Amino acid sequence: KILGLGHSMGAVLLLRAAVKYPNYFERLILIDPTFLPEAFVYASNYLPRFINRKIHPVASKAYRRRDVWASKKEAFQLLRKKKLFKYISDDGLWNYINSVIVEQSNEARLSYTKEWEEHCFLSVINIWPLLKKCRVPIVGITGEYSELMRPKIIKRWEKIRPESLIHQIPKSGHLVPLERPRECADIINKFL
Repeated sequence: KILGLGHSMGAVLLLRAAVKYPNYFERLILIDPTFLPEAFVYASNYLPRFINRKIHPVASKAYRRRDVWASKKEAFQLLRKKKLFKYISDDGLWNYINSVIVEQSNEARLSYTKEWEEHCFLSVINIWPLLKKCRVPIVGITGEYSELMRPKIIKRWEKIRPESLIHQIPKSGHLVPLERPRECADIINKFL
């Protein structure tokens, strides 16, 4: 059986797979899954893209984000200042940059288009029914300052799945596996 591990939207897709194929999974470790308000999920699935682009806070940023830099060094210097990367070490940020930015000719650019990233953000899934239907044991990991796993979300999760173990890692946000890799690994290793 599989020990499933996913972060963000990957955690939601993993949960969806476990609901559909529970016999394949021994346990799930969901790292800061994308819990979005149900009304927002509903609207995102039925409103035209041009409206969603304006109301979805992350998709609108993805669509407007910079995707070309003079070099990876310039990308590092500019991303270092962003709130999203506040808790990531310099080494962690370089690992991120080297995994998503490629140097071509005289520039560095994202290895995927910002339109693709926007499409992924706009393809939202309501996680709550999945959490209720899933029969596979679940461990949750989140960052103390995550904007997705706020205290009321954690309480609702614990009410739906009281047997779930949810670990909150201090001084980290949504990118907790990049921000606190050792702490994440320690928690994950307990369940291997």
